[in-house]
Formats: sequence, C-alpha cells, structure tokens
Amino acid sequence: TRFDDAIVGIGERCGQPALLVYDYEKIIAVLQKDMPEEDAREYADFNITGAWLGEHTPIILYTRKGLPTSRAPRVALAPLPPAG
Repeated sequence: TRFDDAIVGIGERCGQPALLVYDYEKIIAVLQKDMPEEDAREYADFNITGAWLGEHTPIILYTRKGLPTSRAPRVALAPLPPAG
C-alpha cells in the first residue's frame, strides 16, 4: 500500500491483537511526495494519527525528536532492577 515504506515493525500488548507500527516521520515523507511538509503533517495528524479504526488501528511511532508533548505516554516501562 501507499504507506508500506513507513512500516517499522509489529507491536503487541498482552491480550491484544498484533498491530502494524508506522514511523510518523516516514508517513510524513510519503505524504510529502504529493504536498508540502506543513500540509502533510496536518493531513497525517487529522486523517491518520487521529483516526480510530477499531481494535486494529495501527500504532504510530514517534521518535524522541518528533514526539509531540500532547501525546507523551502516561505510563512508561519500569527500569529493570540491578543485576545480581
């Protein structure tokens, strides 16, 4: 499909179906083939990251560089205890 180049993996959560994971910046790169960056981000934010497609809605990966503060995770993985 159009966004295959933006797929970076598969995500899983306990008891939930596996989901495709798309890189947000790669989605923007795909959209920029047809529109300026600002329009691409607006389109992606409304039509892709803002869309609920049911339980199979894909995961959007934001790198720390591109992480919008309004979407910062509420729960993070706990650090591993020291070895030994």
